[in-house]
Amino acid sequence: MSVYLIVDTLIENADKYEEYKLLAKPIAEKYGGVYRVRGGDMDVLETDLWTPTRMVIIEFPDMDSARAFANSEEYAPVKPLRRENARCTLAILEGASLEVVVSRSRFAWREDRRSPYQRRLTIRIHGCLHPGQRLSGHYALTCSTGSLKPS
Repeated sequence: MSVYLIVDTLIENADKYEEYKLLAKPIAEKYGGVYRVRGGDMDVLETDLWTPTRMVIIEFPDMDSARAFANSEEYAPVKPLRRENARCTLAILEGASLEVVVSRSRFAWREDRRSPYQRRLTIRIHGCLHPGQRLSGHYALTCSTGSLKPS
């Protein structure tokens, strides 16, 4: 199941933090990390618990990969560069499990619900589909990443 390393960053030294970003990205990618959000515009709707500043979201294939990156020997000398030039909050979250139902070249998906009468080929994937999103057209399932791609 995909997991997400969520980082809220308050940058205090932008020049040095750029150095950190250049060093950290290839290490995260080595452990299967894919940057899904890296700063950018943000619309904060509620702030009862905390007020985010700059969000980074990195998707990893599983919890072990995310932890391996965060605790790796490669990242150890880079981490102080982040800590010296920014204040951060980091969390690793499990992603949602999705279900894709394949039937006569039609795709449908639902959130972790199975009907006892359903007698179709069911393939579980992990990813970022939104409730109500429909898949249309012809797709190929890539088993190594669990992603659907138009064919």
